[in-house]
Amino acid sequence: MITVEKVGVKCTKRRIPLINCQTNGFFGFSKSFIPEHCVIESHSEEIDDLRICDPFAELSEYVDSVDLSALDEMEHSHVPYLVLLIKFIAEWKSKNGGNIPQTFKQKKEFAAQIKEAKGTFDRQNYEEAENNVLRLITEYKIPEHI
Repeated sequence: MITVEKVGVKCTKRRIPLINCQTNGFFGFSKSFIPEHCVIESHSEEIDDLRICDPFAELSEYVDSVDLSALDEMEHSHVPYLVLLIKFIAEWKSKNGGNIPQTFKQKKEFAAQIKEAKGTFDRQNYEEAENNVLRLITEYKIPEHI
């Protein structure tokens, strides 16, 4: 019996999942030793707070230092999508009494504004910003476990 299989059998007896992956150029394989009823969580429901809606002073200064109107197309496409989100949130707040998008409908409107601002250019950073609106646009709350 090959060493990996021996380890796999021992891990299975102890209910420890083991995934063996090997590659050689474009060829590869994987073998899983996973006991029954073992769940491997690949997506965490917990979202990191990136302080998009209420950025700290240094982050605000950096975002304010980026003048999108003064950038050429190449520079514009390299602006991090978080900077774009913070700029768009500030604009939204100024038009909506200091409030961030709260409802699903408002967040969809917000995402549509980002898509419109992208224009016809191939800007992946705008697409990333648009795709992360529902996930990242939330008010900061101190986690319950703290």
